[in-house]
Amino acid sequence: WEWTVSSGPCDDVLGLNSYTVNGNSNIGYVANTQQITLRFNLSGEYTITMRVYYTDTDYYECIFILRVAGPGVRVELCWDTNEDTDIDLHLMKQGLGTSYCTAADCYYGNCKAYSWNHADWNSADSPIAACIGTDAGATWQSHWGACKNPRLDIDNIRDGPIPENINVDTPVNGSTYRVRVNFYSGSVTTHPVVNIYCDGARLATFGYPNANQVTMTTSGGCSGAQHWRVADIATEVAGKIIVQKLD
Repeated sequence: WEWTVSSGPCDDVLGLNSYTVNGNSNIGYVANTQQITLRFNLSGEYTITMRVYYTDTDYYECIFILRVAGPGVRVELCWDTNEDTDIDLHLMKQGLGTSYCTAADCYYGNCKAYSWNHADWNSADSPIAACIGTDAGATWQSHWGACKNPRLDIDNIRDGPIPENINVDTPVNGSTYRVRVNFYSGSVTTHPVVNIYCDGARLATFGYPNANQVTMTTSGGCSGAQHWRVADIATEVAGKIIVQKLD
């Protein structure tokens, strides 16, 4: 028996799997057991390959996709110099303003669990069960008693191979959300990658693979740093999400 699991581009960029197979998180790990135990750290699409050998070289193979589905919209950011640079993910809802790092913007200043001035997009809260198992779950529970929408689950400030995610479990029908990346601080070149998910299915990836790489060189907070306008997300709650790339 052989079992292999693969995930999205951020696992490759970060060099760390967002899941474990039989407790092992090493890239390229192959399990040689009849059954496996999978643990997932993030929602998303996971490709699972199972091979059953009937000779030393011949086998039956089955490949399938397992979706660990978080509801609504999830935007994921990762970057290759995560221990040396602070890159920030931003999400803005159309019609609330055009200035970033303001009340109209979901970012590190107003979208974390402890933010009393939480971004208000008139989106319904999610039950506490939607985020109680995350790193900030206890804070969501004690601070709000629910999971706010939108919300930033992790603000990676040079903390190593960890993605940043903004979640909108209850997107509003007919809305447009703009994704942006800001090179907040650091003195080395960095290459961000952004994935956009709808109900656990990855709909778009920007900045990956290398042929589509985005290079950011200038840091300086919200006002003086390099910005990357990634994409607009248009939502139809009853049907689909349309992603438009911004050049």
